[in-house]
Amino acid sequence: MNELNKLLQEAKSSVGQGWWPIIEKYLQQMVELAPEGEFFFKEKYGTLRMRVYGKALDHEKLTALEMAAEHESATVCEKCGDPGRLRDDRDWIKTLCDSCLAKETEMNIIIEPNFWVKLKTASARKTGGAYSDWRAAFVGKEGCLSFRYYSKTFQFEYYLDGEEPEDQMISGRIEHVEENGDELNIRTNNSKYAFKIIKKTPNEDTTAYYAYLMNKE
Repeated sequence: MNELNKLLQEAKSSVGQGWWPIIEKYLQQMVELAPEGEFFFKEKYGTLRMRVYGKALDHEKLTALEMAAEHESATVCEKCGDPGRLRDDRDWIKTLCDSCLAKETEMNIIIEPNFWVKLKTASARKTGGAYSDWRAAFVGKEGCLSFRYYSKTFQFEYYLDGEEPEDQMISGRIEHVEENGDELNIRTNNSKYAFKIIKKTPNEDTTAYYAYLMNKE
């Protein structure tokens, strides 16, 4: 597998399939401009972020491609690829079509248990390819961890000063959850996380709930 295909796999594991054609459209051009660069892919504030870092890069051309991908993603539903628009009138920001908006509203119902945690470690499950792992930016941060019941994912919001979260992470689909004392280990379809539990609400046994999260139905 060549480097471009490895990067495509990493990028596609980081965002919804509706944006995959955008990634394919711009990534090859970016790799040609920065064959030794470190690549970074994620959804942030509802749009696609494709970034590359390194020395001796043509920053003007790369920035133009990065911005073009970001702006195009704001018009394409991340879930299905149909025409969409940025939805910022809820407690989350996403680019969705009307149909996927209705589904996402249901899928993002948050159900207890919720935790106040510190993220100890986070890493991509797949290795290979030159990219900057955005998960590392959340390591060492404290914040609220909660689960999205229907989509079987979690969200982690960390806070600095003030009442509003500084940033948030939405996980891929959960494949395994294990709670041992004050440590919570979560494996998703593309990442592994270890959290230190500082506070848990409610304090009841969560074994059955974790079993539901790991159910692939």
